[in-house]
Amino acid sequence: MLTIQKYGSMSDLTERPYIYESPDGGKTIYRRYAGETARELIGYKYEPTDQEQLEVYREMMVLARTHPGLAEELERVKMYYYLLKQQNNEVFWHPV
Repeated sequence: MLTIQKYGSMSDLTERPYIYESPDGGKTIYRRYAGETARELIGYKYEPTDQEQLEVYREMMVLARTHPGLAEELERVKMYYYLLKQQNNEVFWHPV
């Protein structure tokens, strides 16, 4: 889950261009003005605990009761999960 904190406004983009950098492969995101070395943290990757993740899944299941699109996607996830269990974690996957 990527958390982005918003700083400034759209007018900032027309005044001076920003350079966006992530020295750790995407865990943190910094920005700085072109030609300068001072930078500010604008986002970071947050790794939720297992309990937090379980709460998110519970909330998704409740919401899926009233949102058909979410219900359909959760059914796809469940199908993939059951296939993995049946095939000893050997299911070929290809993004569509």
